[in-house]
Amino acid sequence: MAGLMDDYRQAAAQAKAANEQRYSQINQGYDNQLNLYASQKKGISGHYKGLLDRQERIGEGDRYGLEQDFIRNTGNAIGRAHSSGLGGSTTLNSFVRRAERDYSGEKLRLNDSLARQYAVATPKQLNYLAGTTRYIAGLQCQKLGFMERRNDVGPDLA
Repeated sequence: MAGLMDDYRQAAAQAKAANEQRYSQINQGYDNQLNLYASQKKGISGHYKGLLDRQERIGEGDRYGLEQDFIRNTGNAIGRAHSSGLGGSTTLNSFVRRAERDYSGEKLRLNDSLARQYAVATPKQLNYLAGTTRYIAGLQCQKLGFMERRNDVGPDLA
């Protein structure tokens, strides 16, 4: 009888070891998937950040050109006012305000134009990033659910 009990204990220990190994393999599989998607998410996040940084930099030359035009136009308006004998009058202020208004309008049009250029790419990137984030969260929940369902009830040796 003792030999039978020893065989039973040995079989139970082997089964438990096999279960532990399988449990570790499944957890490792979840970890591998999470690491894969986390690295993809990191790459996508970096790409999206780069896209936003590039969007901010694009048009710098145009913005600089607008600023130079504003400075030149303001200088020309002041010069015209002085050469006309209106340098000390309120006409000078209206010339400067008009140049400022023109500059503001052109700057706004340029910024709108640049924003429209990237309006197509940005939502695509955001949607993919959000989908990857949701997938990672779901995968983490699956792993936690798997771990929670583990039931280590040993054999009743009585």
